[in-house]
Amino acid sequence: MGDFERQRRGRLRLLAVSTTLALTVVCAVFVPSASAQQRVSITVAPVIHAAPDDTTELPVQIGPQGVVLRNSYVRVRGLPPSTALSDGYAVTAGSWSVPLLAVGNLAISVPADAEGEAELAIDVVNVDGTVRAHAKTMLVIVPGSTEQSQLRGVESASIVAPDLDPSPLAAIQRGFEAFLANTARPGTPNTLTLDQKAETFRQFLTWGQNPLQVDVNVRLTAMRGVGGLIGTVTVGNTEIVVAGRRESALLIKPNLRGLRPGSYAFDIHENANCESALKDGEHVPGLGAGQHLWLSGAGGSVFSSHLGSLPHLEVGADGTASKPLIAPRLTLADVANRSIKIHASANDNADRLACGRLN
Repeated sequence: MGDFERQRRGRLRLLAVSTTLALTVVCAVFVPSASAQQRVSITVAPVIHAAPDDTTELPVQIGPQGVVLRNSYVRVRGLPPSTALSDGYAVTAGSWSVPLLAVGNLAISVPADAEGEAELAIDVVNVDGTVRAHAKTMLVIVPGSTEQSQLRGVESASIVAPDLDPSPLAAIQRGFEAFLANTARPGTPNTLTLDQKAETFRQFLTWGQNPLQVDVNVRLTAMRGVGGLIGTVTVGNTEIVVAGRRESALLIKPNLRGLRPGSYAFDIHENANCESALKDGEHVPGLGAGQHLWLSGAGGSVFSSHLGSLPHLEVGADGTASKPLIAPRLTLADVANRSIKIHASANDNADRLACGRLN
């Protein structure tokens, strides 16, 4: 099959989803159900010993026995980018989404050149982004390692702080799973390999005609944690025409209130974290988001570009912002696990005024 035919069939598959998915997926505020009140625990080994060029069990158990978990999945973060899990799919480098049914037989595939240590975070997550349980373990990759991992229990209620905001990426994941279900042939199982599923998800996030849009809660920054909610920013892919050709771009629709009238610097930052962080021994509001998202690489010469720079946010005389913005070089793939930051003035280096996480 030629490249043109493969591209044509891929586009037809992607177009099929637009007839089955709603044009907008809104992350609603989570209302706990009776089952959501159950205490959930994760049992995981404190240390996972692995050897290069080998497959090692990742012994994870979800409890207590008989607990009912609906619309939930397991998220594993912190994996070395070159490793892979035996089930689920990679959301971003080192971060995997795993179905609950696959957790009991989960394994890590380690490439031949891997070595060192990595701290893994393992969460039970509702599709609305609520974290039900959380645990950590250390992955130690050493040639010839044969040590066995011993399990330990971790109670979520004692270590997990409530998440104020729903997860935009959870909505995208639901849309992706719906896409796979609706494009599969009736009566046939999904036969995509892990690599194929990860590549399909990447294309889903970069596709200009992807119909999904997600709402991101935006909060003021604070000296500790985050501040009050000032509205939402709706984010989704779109297409623009550049020099006669169609290109993917990011559509951003603010729905914000309570700001002083004027023009504000508006950027994508590298981390999905809106909390304060220490700098020179003092907490700085919003510093947890890290630096601006930069594009860098090497062609004929080394280059660097401020990829995350968005058009300025315009706030009207009534203190609201609602004018849509277009970011030509970005898609949902670029802003996943990042944050949207509003600075205190039109200067990109001004204080960080407000923030929304695409977690």
